[in-house]
Amino acid sequence: MKPEEFRQHFGQRVRYYRQHRGWLLDDLALRIETTRASMSRIETGKQNLTLDDITAIARALEVPISQLFDCEDAVSDEYISMARQSASRCLKKGQQAAAALEALLSDLKLLATH
Repeated sequence: MKPEEFRQHFGQRVRYYRQHRGWLLDDLALRIETTRASMSRIETGKQNLTLDDITAIARALEVPISQLFDCEDAVSDEYISMARQSASRCLKKGQQAAAALEALLSDLKLLATH
């Protein structure tokens, strides 16, 4: 894995745990004493981090540091997140269950090809 891919993966994991807690970028930024812009760069993999930064993020999110680097369940987390978003989007539009399921399957196929 290239360094930029590693940073992107790490940032995706941070975003996943932040969103799982229902926090905004500002909420996590405040907890680790950084700016919203810096938090955004972390989540998009555009900022190199020190061990102190990584430790602060893990503590704020209340997860082991290893969870922020876990590659095995990252794809399944993305599938679950995408499935929830797709189902919610479909149901908000008032689509029938079959149509919502079709849209969900379509989204999952797209994710699987990336």
